[in-house]
Amino acid sequence: MKKYLSTIILGFYFFCYTIPQSILPLYVTYDRVVVHVLFLSILNVITFLILIKGNKLQELLSPFRNKLHFYSFSIFLLFSCISFIAADNLIEGLVTITKYFIYFTSFILIICLAQIIKKSFLKTFCVFTLFAVFIESGWINYLIYDSVITNGNFLSRTNDFSAFTGNINISAFSLAIKVPVLFYIIFKSQNKHLLLISFILVFTSFLSIFLLFSRAAILATIFIMISLTIFLIINKKWIVIKKYIAILSFIFLSLISYGIINEKNPSDLMITRFSTVANPTEDDSVNERLNFYSTAIKSIYMRPLLGVGIGNWKINSIDYSKDIIAEYRVPYVVHNDFLQIAAEIGIFGAIAYIYFVFFPFLISLKQFFYKKDFTLYFLIYLIIGVYIVDSLLNFPLDRVVIVMFFLFTITLFYLVPQIERDDEK
Repeated sequence: MKKYLSTIILGFYFFCYTIPQSILPLYVTYDRVVVHVLFLSILNVITFLILIKGNKLQELLSPFRNKLHFYSFSIFLLFSCISFIAADNLIEGLVTITKYFIYFTSFILIICLAQIIKKSFLKTFCVFTLFAVFIESGWINYLIYDSVITNGNFLSRTNDFSAFTGNINISAFSLAIKVPVLFYIIFKSQNKHLLLISFILVFTSFLSIFLLFSRAAILATIFIMISLTIFLIINKKWIVIKKYIAILSFIFLSLISYGIINEKNPSDLMITRFSTVANPTEDDSVNERLNFYSTAIKSIYMRPLLGVGIGNWKINSIDYSKDIIAEYRVPYVVHNDFLQIAAEIGIFGAIAYIYFVFFPFLISLKQFFYKKDFTLYFLIYLIIGVYIVDSLLNFPLDRVVIVMFFLFTITLFYLVPQIERDDEK
């Protein structure tokens, strides 16, 4: 397979979340994730056949056969299958496990495609991310500008501004998880045009995150900025300090722009949303999440080995939460992927998934403190750190836009040694 074809297919994987759930007035499906997963399944078949035709599959997978981390996802899938024994609804289990198998197959094929383009994968990953931030933040900011500035409406928190994802929290995290790539380009690139584009996208992405009022996404960006500050303290180079100040300046400009758009509102919506976090009784969202966490922990305690069955939390949670359910609202997800996985497939399956997520995070953090520079390992640490924050507070494993970016990042983690060796030549 030629490199340009591999790059095109990687683009289909990366941007699959842009496929709409409706065509003009016709809704294909209520939840666009169904369309995205269906597209991934078809793309997996096509990619597999292309690789088989080129006799590339066995050769490209060989470097990963002895990686325990690579197999940890397989172990997670194995325990997911075993948990069918405890499932009350086998259809829901089948739907969920099929989605996870599609993710894993996509991951394998992305690795194969990345092996073909090798060092170019980093450049491809960065270019894809720049374009993704441009279209996501551009659309979100346009929708809000059109509503507030053009039509004179009050700034509000509504899914009408969610752009590609259908939910403003997911849209905010989709941008937050891509921000580290902008910072990587700023600190590593010498191209003035690329630096200018990256700084502008820092402004537009942070503005979108502020305007969407996603507290969890803002917490994720705080994690990024704290990590960046630690990097500044450790590195202490003047060029690093200058670029750090420039980044802060563009973030400050985004805050000023947020204030201008929000000035017609009687109060600052961002401050209002954060002011109730410390008092859960005053905040339905926080109180609801705490209830979900407590019921999930109770379920894990009662069924630690097999759980309630893969995909069955949405059914069994009704019994656990029947005293706190308001009207017809059902606790569909725990809003914590780690707790939900443990509740559905047991603690051993959850350990396998936690290992899959945290191993590259901890290795990258270790490498950062060893090299004390904004290397690829520091980039991976930041991205996975955002994913962990999202997993603790939301359900990114159920959203293709977040999962695919995470899998691209894990692929980059596998290729870092090879990329660094090529750079030294």
